[in-house]
Amino acid sequence: MTWNELNLDLSKLQQRGELTAEMTQRHLEAKPKAVLNWVSQVWPFAHEMQCRKAEGARENRMRKPLVRGISQ
Repeated sequence: MTWNELNLDLSKLQQRGELTAEMTQRHLEAKPKAVLNWVSQVWPFAHEMQCRKAEGARENRMRKPLVRGISQ
């Protein structure tokens, strides 16, 4: 994934603070609040959205198919 020249495997980062440190090192001139803003955009995309996608797939596998018009 590339975001403003962020050539970093985000899946290897376990904590949000690690991404903050990486962004700070890459953009030394950036203000701390700007870095936090960037992290707030990138972190959910890389971690939270992937988790929700996996959870949704797991829930779909657990649901029973709905068949109408058939009585037991």
